[in-house]
Amino acid sequence: MDRNNPIIGDKNVYIDIDHLNISNQRCLVITKNKGTVELFKVCENQITLMDDIPLRANSADLYRYFHLPISAADPDNTLGGEWYDPSSDTLGGYRINSSQDKFHFEPMVYDDWDGESDLHLDVYFESNVDNSGGSVDDVVHVRCEVYYKGIGEKVTKYQQITDIVTVGQCDQYTLFKAQLVIDWDATDNVVQKGDSFKLQLHNYSSGSDIDDYIFNQVWFYYKTKYANTESGSV
Repeated sequence: MDRNNPIIGDKNVYIDIDHLNISNQRCLVITKNKGTVELFKVCENQITLMDDIPLRANSADLYRYFHLPISAADPDNTLGGEWYDPSSDTLGGYRINSSQDKFHFEPMVYDDWDGESDLHLDVYFESNVDNSGGSVDDVVHVRCEVYYKGIGEKVTKYQQITDIVTVGQCDQYTLFKAQLVIDWDATDNVVQKGDSFKLQLHNYSSGSDIDDYIFNQVWFYYKTKYANTESGSV
């Protein structure tokens, strides 16, 4: 085929990679502007993007993750929030042993969010007590108060989310993970692209069998079609 006179026009072209025989370092190169601009090339074990083109999925099956450093959290109570350095026992982090101990994190929802799915928090924590003499059904309630609003909005939207984690008869410094979900379309509190968040994480001791533990890590993530960060998506 004459590369200056493509026969496919504006139609989609589908190539079964399983039946594409690539050898001797030859690549399939996709171009535009009559072959003068390379978009991407498919070689034997690699796809190379050219010309800064975006790479997106047809559906929001990807996730964008934000690590919210526990070391950068802002403890707002002088009664607690004792810092533990990493050691042979603990990963390190802030100790929580009072319902008054609160820590603040500040993620955002960028334009690459799919706009129609829940957002997630994974909170890693260690028991700071030896609960081996407790019950196999012992639990910890990890609670987060979620405050958020967008540019031009006057009223702060709010959700309170909790995950109940079974810790059982754990030893001191045993690691656990709480998984909390922010309801994207909560009544009168719908999450929108561009919203700024304040997350207030604390120990909800009512109902918890252990009320002394160490927050180690926090991850915030949501669904996206974007495979990489694009200009204008942040």
